[in-house]
Amino acid sequence: MNKIIKEQLSKIEVADMSNYADNNYSFIIPKSNIDRFEEDKCYLIELNDVLIKDNKDSLLQINWNNNTYPENKYLKIDVSKILGKMIKVNSIAYDYENKKDLTAVWSGWLPVELIKIIEVV
Repeated sequence: MNKIIKEQLSKIEVADMSNYADNNYSFIIPKSNIDRFEEDKCYLIELNDVLIKDNKDSLLQINWNNNTYPENKYLKIDVSKILGKMIKVNSIAYDYENKKDLTAVWSGWLPVELIKIIEVV
């Protein structure tokens, strides 16, 4: 492999060097496995930390969610609408360590790229 290419790829956190074929100098990039949501299905999800912080300058919080934001990292959600890379959810907070629902509820829009599906409920 070219020294410069190898150096640059090693800087990337998500680089998977196992797909590089040294004998023919080719690098196979597998298709992304992005979590797919479907309307009227329930999921247990983990939110990126960015989504659970009160950020008065957040366009997501201001424009999409009427100045509200989820306060829990784990949620059980019902997807009510999909709009591009955004999903409209009705959710209940979830205690992942003790495997039980909490009393806090939240409804709003979430960006798909900042959500990790743990399981389909």
